[in-house]
Parts: sequence; structure tokens; C-alpha cells
Amino acid sequence: MKHKTLVMGSILAAGIVAVVVCVGMAMGFPLADPLHIGMPFPSGPYIHVDHVADQATGDLLIVKGTTNLPANTTLMVMVSNYGGNTEVYTDSHGTNRFSIPVDTSILKPGTCTITVMQMKGDPAKGDYGPAGLNETASFTLHGAYLTTDTPVQPSVTTTDFLRVNPVGDRARGDQFLITGTTSLPVGTPVIWVVGPAPLSTDATGMESGIMGSSQVTKGDGALNRVSFAVDTSILPPERYNASVSIATEDFMPGNLTGFALFNVTAPAGA
Repeated sequence: MKHKTLVMGSILAAGIVAVVVCVGMAMGFPLADPLHIGMPFPSGPYIHVDHVADQATGDLLIVKGTTNLPANTTLMVMVSNYGGNTEVYTDSHGTNRFSIPVDTSILKPGTCTITVMQMKGDPAKGDYGPAGLNETASFTLHGAYLTTDTPVQPSVTTTDFLRVNPVGDRARGDQFLITGTTSLPVGTPVIWVVGPAPLSTDATGMESGIMGSSQVTKGDGALNRVSFAVDTSILPPERYNASVSIATEDFMPGNLTGFALFNVTAPAGA
């Protein structure tokens, strides 16, 4: 079965959020939820976002929470202008939960709003959009703004480069940041693809994988930074190629690319 996860920056996510669909779902809710002890039970379907502590720009943020929506329900998680989709899963205690990693490097400091939306449809069929249920939360992001409001489309020279730092082996279910360095200017759009190795530049043939867009951010010294939040829970154990490419004007991978190979292993006890 093909299983792809799409992670979107502000430009791509705007098209999803602009869709307005007034459709709800009616279903039951669990008889016990440890995160709602002492609180009235919701009268219908709910999404609850766990508390988020203050963050610093560049931190890996894990947005997680509970819901009574069924396992495998697709949720869109928006953090300011950053968006990505994830699926509801049932944990070892029988509670339905969700969790998604977010790279705060491209977010503006200040009060950031988290919006978690139930989704319906299929992006490949053009009918993907909100299903009517959503929940919000907020947190404070400290630090400097590491990118720009206006994307930069530089002229690539023979001395320019994109490099991905070694990733190391990961257990399925790990959520982490892939990082790298580049000579490209801050604000340059880049495209990330994480898929089984070897990986061609055309990612449409991936059996499982992750694609996303981001921007070059301010780094240390003369080198700028690229980074990407990865959730390996959807990646079957095998060898993967994490590649980052400069994005063309129509958001396709360009001719400047960096990559790193890593293994996803079965979790301990699996």
C-alpha cells in the first residue's frame, strides 16, 4: 500500500486551509480518559491538544494530544504558517492519540497558534479538506526570526552547495530534525524528500515516504542552515535517503541537492 505524508510550508498550506467544508461526524467517546479527569466529558467528538511549553526558534516542537476520533483518521496540524498531516493512533493504554514534529526554524517569534483539524478526502484526488472538527492551542516562541517573509530565488553558481548532516540509525516511531548547511541565502525555498534508498528525483513512485517544503534559515558563521522535521512512525523499517534540493519556481526539486542515508529499524520489543 502506498503511504505518503505531505508536510507543507506557508505557501503550500494556504491552499489547504482555504478550503471550507461544513461536514461533521457523530460518534461516541471513551468512558475514561486520564487527561480529562475532573472535567466534563465532551458531548461528541473532540480533539484535545496537550499543553505546549515555551519554545526557542530552531527547537523541535512535538505537537500531541488525545481524541475520540477513530484510529487512522487524518488530522491537519497547523502551527502559524506551517502545516502537516498525521494520523490518529491507539496507544498501549487504549487511548486514541496524535503526535507530529514541527521545525520551529521557519516560525516567527511571539505567540504561535496551533490548530488541529480533522480532514477528509484525498490530496491526490483534489477533494482533501477540513471535515468540520478542530481545536486550537497556543505557545510562546522566543528568539530571533531565522528566515524571511519573501522567498528568495537565487542564481545557483558552481560553488554553491547543500549538505545534509549524518542522520544515524533511527527506530520506527522516532521524531527528530534532519539538519544541514548551505551556501544559499536565507529565504531560499527548498524541498525535502525522505524515501527508500536508492531514491530518484521523481518521488511519485515511492511506496512510503515523506515530502515537504521549507526555507534556508540563518546558521552559525558563514554557513546558513536547512532543517526538516521527520516522523518515522509511517516509515517501514528499511534504508532511507533524506535529500534536500533547491526548489524551482513551480516548487519542483532543482539541480542543487544534498543527501544522507540512514536506516529505520523496528522499535525495541517489536
